[in-house]
Formats: sequence, C-alpha cells, structure tokens
Amino acid sequence: MGAAPAGGGEGAAPAAAGVPVFDGLYATAQGPLRLCQQGEAVEGVYSGGQPGRVAGRVQGGRLSFGWSEGAERGRGWFELDAAGSALNGRLGAGEEARWREWSGV
Repeated sequence: MGAAPAGGGEGAAPAAAGVPVFDGLYATAQGPLRLCQQGEAVEGVYSGGQPGRVAGRVQGGRLSFGWSEGAERGRGWFELDAAGSALNGRLGAGEEARWREWSGV
C-alpha cells in the first residue's frame, strides 16, 4: 500500500454522510495498522509479531470488525476520538469481558 496520512480523516475514501472516517495509518501496540474505507465497509492490515487482517463495517459511530492473524480469529471494535485522529477499542477471541484494549494514533 502507498503512503497514507496518519490517523483518520485526511485523504480518506468517500464515506456516506454522517459516517465516521476510519481510513488512515495508525501506530498501535499490535504494529502499524492501515485501514481503507469505502462507505461503511472497512478493511485493513497490521504488522506486529505476525501480520494480520481486519474487515468490518461502521455502524452508529463504531467500527465493528473481525480479525485474523495466522490461524487465530476473533472480533473487535474501534471508535474514533473527538478529533477523529485516534482509535480506541477492544479485541478478543472469546468472551468480551476477557478482551484487551487496542488503540492507535
């Protein structure tokens, strides 16, 4: 993928009116996360210890996604901060109460 602006918003793909824009490159604890958004659909890749993928939809201000990292799979969600430049969310593979935080800027 080519160079992308950090955080969501700037240079983002078209999204429906009122849909938050998650498109962008974020620095996260799981490694760099690149999200590409078309309307409400979002796909992305990250590279930490093992490369992974995310795919999901934006609904009600939240990006809900499934993730895969090798043979592991799970789900999670992100919300944007008020400025639209930082992600805050959680991910996991089992009960939501046992999920861990996943955030990025």
